[in-house]
Parts: sequence; structure tokens; C-alpha cells
Amino acid sequence: MANGTIAFDTLSTSGQITGTAKSVDTDYVVNGSAKMVINYDQIADVVRSSLNVSTVSDNSTGDFTINFATSFNDINYSPSSSSLAYATSDRIGNFVGIRVTSGSTPNARSVGLFTGSLRINSGYAASASGAGSEADADANCVQTFGDLA
Repeated sequence: MANGTIAFDTLSTSGQITGTAKSVDTDYVVNGSAKMVINYDQIADVVRSSLNVSTVSDNSTGDFTINFATSFNDINYSPSSSSLAYATSDRIGNFVGIRVTSGSTPNARSVGLFTGSLRINSGYAASASGAGSEADADANCVQTFGDLA
């Protein structure tokens, strides 16, 4: 994509432009914008909100795959995620991350990151009274940044 400039005075949510002229390099807009966003309730299997998501596959407890409407150029995109904290009182945290099928997998990118999809794990962390475990969460929020194909 060629570099360019977006010129505007004041840009409002209604699309009106007013005021003194300003500009923004399009690299900030193109490279700084999320290319996929989802808020997914795995318990109810409902996508609350999304951008560039075609479907979500609920693989098993705490394991789901986000299928992109438009693929990424390669697997070097950058996912970021968060999840609603679990109600279990002694848990120190929860996790949402790229799915790795075993601890001996040498390269997580080969098992969770794909140009057309992203496989995710969710669950809760270990505590003094118990081990951590995969679990469905009702708010899995995932964003990815990178170049679309």
C-alpha cells in the first residue's frame, strides 16, 4: 500500500469536517488499527461483537478457534487478549492465549497462529488450593494487529 496522508480539519462521529486543517499519515491508520476484534461468550457460544470474523468454532472446554473473514498476509501478526475474571474466590487470575497443544511444542506459532484463523485457550490460573484448568469464559476479548492479505 502506498503511503499517503489523510487531511481533515475536525472529524466528528457524524462525518462532518470543520476547523483548522490537520493531517495524519495513513501509516498510523493502516498499521495502528486492529485487523480483527472479537468479544466472544464461549459459555453461550455467542459472538457479542466482532470485526473481520467469519465464524467461531467451539472446539472443547476452554478451546476455540476464531476464523477470519479476510486472512492475514502471514502468521507474523500480533494477537492480544483478555478475559472476564472467574468468580472462584481463591483464583489468582485467568488466562486467554494462543492454543499450544503440548508443553513440548517447539514453536507455538505452528499450532495456534494461522493466516485464516487463530486458536485460543481460556481458563483460570492455579491457586494455593488447586491446579489451574481450561474453562469456558463468558467474555473472551481478542484483537489482532498485522497485515491482511
